Amino acid sequence: MNKSTPKTILIQGQDYLDLRQAITELWQAQAVAEIISTSDVEHVDPITLQSAVRGIAQFVEKSVMTLEEIGVRTQIEEMGAKNEQ
Repeated sequence: MNKSTPKTILIQGQDYLDLRQAITELWQAQAVAEIISTSDVEHVDPITLQSAVRGIAQFVEKSVMTLEEIGVRTQIEEMGAKNEQ
């Protein structure tokens, strides 16, 4: 198995702001999930519960898409830097 050393990358500008937003949204999703998991959901209106779960899914989906976009841009920048060498 090929073990490679982890690389440190510098994230700045809009990517940094997008990363911070994605992290914030993931924490919000976690907070809503925590509230649901510690609540007595038997007495919650099913539509309200379904809306909360959809909200969690939206937070997670948007955050994952943002993280993927940042990853792709970072890979493209790395490939460009390698080609310049």
